[in-house]
Amino acid sequence: MYPAAVYGTLVPGSTNSVLTAIRVRSEAEAFGARLRASAVAVDPTLRLYDIRPLSEVGAAEQRMYEFFALIFALIAAATVILSTAGVYALVSFTVSQRTREIGIRSALGARPGQIVTAIISRSIARVGLGVVLGALLALQLADRTLADRTSEGRVLAPIAALMMTVGVFACVVPARRALRIQPTEALRSGG
Repeated sequence: MYPAAVYGTLVPGSTNSVLTAIRVRSEAEAFGARLRASAVAVDPTLRLYDIRPLSEVGAAEQRMYEFFALIFALIAAATVILSTAGVYALVSFTVSQRTREIGIRSALGARPGQIVTAIISRSIARVGLGVVLGALLALQLADRTLADRTSEGRVLAPIAALMMTVGVFACVVPARRALRIQPTEALRSGG
């Protein structure tokens, strides 16, 4: 709530815009004419501009917030897509570099779960480290009270879970490709 204030004139030649909200029972336009007449009676230099219902003011602000929410959602979607592509590319590169090792492990009797774990464990650990560091950085950058930090934690937890899920799914396709590597092909390729 704003503290009470008293109208006072400014230094001649200076301007200062003030927003005021007034609750009326009649239409805002009808009250606007009476308000302008009252203002001129008090101070002939006082000008009242842009008298409109509060619902219109709120609608304009709501449209602005919706626009910014859309922009942030698009940025977040692009970030998730780029993160997925980056993790996928790194794990795919790892699988292509370790083809021979995967084939030898498979020939020596390694179970599919062991092969998948060997391939994606580092990637998942790095994604997890990135998620933790990102969450800590976000909490540090937000200069808030303890109550706000709790609500930020409620927002960051699903985001962290989403990023971990994206990281795991980005590893799935290259890991499945690694399971299809035949030992004879891996040894022949020399990769």
